[in-house]
This record gives sequence, structure tokens and C-alpha cells, in this order.
Amino acid sequence: MAGYGYTWNVRRNAITAALLGGFSFNSMSLAPGAVDAYRTRIGVQATDAEASNTFVLRPEVAIWHDINRSFGLNVNVGYMLARPDISVMTSTGAETRTARADQFLIKVGLVYSIF
Repeated sequence: MAGYGYTWNVRRNAITAALLGGFSFNSMSLAPGAVDAYRTRIGVQATDAEASNTFVLRPEVAIWHDINRSFGLNVNVGYMLARPDISVMTSTGAETRTARADQFLIKVGLVYSIF
């Protein structure tokens, strides 16, 4: 992923807002239970499934806080938007829909400086 971010330094805190984008490589397969559920609900036999590759976008905010000279705390919150097309092949043809494969991301880290 690549993007742009800007950092504001306020006393012992560094606050970064960023917007990242990139390309996602996706794959999908049907579990045996999903094949049975598809046949029960739709009435046709599902044979295969695939997911398209897609572009993703991730806005995020990170806060770095210097606890003292040796320790730092980092908290990062973001939301990744990904909308691949999902195709399910059946005995009657293929059905394609856009999936909402978004993710909410939160990362917390504690860092110790050795220098």
C-alpha cells in the first residue's frame, strides 16, 4: 500500500492522519457446508467460487505517546474498504455479486528504546 499522511507534534504526542491505497489479491473457495446450504436454499448445485482482485482504500489515525525517555505507546485505528466481486459457479451458470470485505483495524504497541 502507498499513500499520504501528515503528522502533528503536540508536546509528547505525535498524531498522524493518513490515507493509503493499494491492490488486494483475493481468493475464495466453498466449504462443504456452504455447498450444501447453497443447494438447499437456491435449489442448484454450486461447483466453484472465485473472488476478483480489487483496489483497497484505508484511512487511518495513529497516535504516538512518549511515556518517558525509554518507553513509547502507539495506537493506530483505521478502516479498510475492499469490495471484490464474488462469483459462484453453479450447474445453471455463474452468479456474481460485489462483496463488502471491509475491515476495522486497531493496533496497540508498547516500545522500549535501547539507545
